[in-house]
Amino acid sequence: MDNLKHSLFDFPDDPSEIDWKKEAVLFYAYMLDNEKKYEKKIQKIFVEFRKIFEKRGLVAPSKQSEIFSQLKLDLYKLKSSDYKFTRAISFIVLITTAINKLEQALMVVTSSESSIKSAMILDKEHKEYFKKQLIKLEDLKERSFKTATNEVIRINRTESWRLVNENRLDEFLKKGYKYKTTYPVKDEKTCEDSWYYYDTQQVKPMAEPFSYTWEGQQRIFMTPPDRPNDRNILIPYVGTEKI
Repeated sequence: MDNLKHSLFDFPDDPSEIDWKKEAVLFYAYMLDNEKKYEKKIQKIFVEFRKIFEKRGLVAPSKQSEIFSQLKLDLYKLKSSDYKFTRAISFIVLITTAINKLEQALMVVTSSESSIKSAMILDKEHKEYFKKQLIKLEDLKERSFKTATNEVIRINRTESWRLVNENRLDEFLKKGYKYKTTYPVKDEKTCEDSWYYYDTQQVKPMAEPFSYTWEGQQRIFMTPPDRPNDRNILIPYVGTEKI
């Protein structure tokens, strides 16, 4: 998440000098480009990790956890140093949780594979049954890697949007802008809760949070995202026409 710009250009003292709808669309295109770059980085990290994991037979069991620790460190580096401690820690916690789940799943696969291969030697009569079980374990391994990769991509995407929107708010406050709203990203990935929030067309003073209730739960947030994968863009509110 390093080198992410907080804006496409310096903001003026008077927010009415900018077409914020156009700025939001350009900013969204910029963020999409960054998402693609980081998605490739994450996929490459997991490909390299898998190569090491597949050679785990050459590694002492007591050192297997070191492989996963290194994976976590490689993923932590996706986020550059962040002046906001709580945001940095949140990213680390989310990544750690995702990789811990992967480690648990793969350790089950490894243990089960070992047991089945041992059983095949002793019970040759049921060799075909054991082969089917090994195929199932291989499928579980594949799904575990895919799930972890997608989860890390989602975490990085969400936290990237959190970083830029929070920094945009900081810049708006420094400029003395009075009101804020959000520019909705509407496409095939937009979920029902986002469509509902967009319809509320909220405008708030810069120092007050947005809020809405969805499925009985109140969501309160100073800037997007209010949930994983939310790509809403914080912009100033100018004029009397709703965004």
